[in-house]
Amino acid sequence: MNPISQFSLSAGTLFFIYSVVSGFFFGLCYEIIRILRRAIPHADAAIAIEDFIFFVFMSAAFAILVFSANSGEVRGYALIGSLIGACIYFATLGRLLTLLSEAIISLVKRIFAFLTKKLLIPALKAVKNEIIKLHSILIRLRSRRLGRAFIHDASHGFLSASTSRKLKFALTESGVVQKKRIEKKTQEGK
Repeated sequence: MNPISQFSLSAGTLFFIYSVVSGFFFGLCYEIIRILRRAIPHADAAIAIEDFIFFVFMSAAFAILVFSANSGEVRGYALIGSLIGACIYFATLGRLLTLLSEAIISLVKRIFAFLTKKLLIPALKAVKNEIIKLHSILIRLRSRRLGRAFIHDASHGFLSASTSRKLKFALTESGVVQKKRIEKKTQEGK
């Protein structure tokens, strides 16, 4: 045999092995999608969309394999190798993962519940409390600003003096102190 035919045979064998490994990887990726479907119920339309997206990405990955390992020449044995790899996956590791998927799903749900309970909920409560504080500060600032505007308008004759006093009392943070000031000014003015 000449050396050129030996080289092409070993390159073809290596390409076939790459195809088998890629089929095994594709099977593993699809198993992850199946486990997610068991964990989170999906509608039929969502499953169809997921399968389509999976098919597109795996086709692109297979095309990249073909172009990088075999100069873009698609060989029948590459497709057969990929199918063999997927069948090997589903007969071995896929079967084991299918049996363990319920335990995996339960573990993931417990981890998620723990993280939610210990991290997410306290963080959301803290954010909520800060938003409430900020809201009350903004309301007080707005009320004071509105109170000053109404009192300013009253000095120009837009509101009566008694309305102005009532409004100022209602809009101030410490109404009792302000009420005493207003009463004192009213008594001094008489």
